Amino acid sequence: MVLLIAAIIAVVIVYYNQVQQPKWDQKSIATATVLEKSDLVQIEAIHKHVWNEPYWIALGMKEDKSKHYAFLKEGEEEEVPVLLAADSLLTVEQMSEQLEKSKFEKVVHRMTLGIYSNQPVWEIYGSKDGRYYYSFFAADSGELINELQMLK
Repeated sequence: MVLLIAAIIAVVIVYYNQVQQPKWDQKSIATATVLEKSDLVQIEAIHKHVWNEPYWIALGMKEDKSKHYAFLKEGEEEEVPVLLAADSLLTVEQMSEQLEKSKFEKVVHRMTLGIYSNQPVWEIYGSKDGRYYYSFFAADSGELINELQMLK
């Protein structure tokens, strides 16, 4: 029994060291880069978005307490991240309300701020009648940019 528990612990440690640690390292590097290269002094949240190209998207705060999103293209860490005032983009709640008002007919499984065709978007992963879709809406206006249906 003790050997079984030791084996399970060893597998978990190897998993985290081999699989999770590199992801955490990437996130830490992206966070440090955004803080170093931009006017943000604090990062509240950061996530990676990959569509055409991988981007790190961070929500942070400037010294004056104003919230901004930083968009850092992966592989271009020497460049200054693009900053957009958070209040210039729709929030998740505002985008959800807009979808309801427009009678968006898909079940929303995930809504993520991302980059599509070099512009900030809300990426909506949803389904209808057993089909799955990616819908891209302009993050500032909520206007539909493109919708892709996944193959069955």
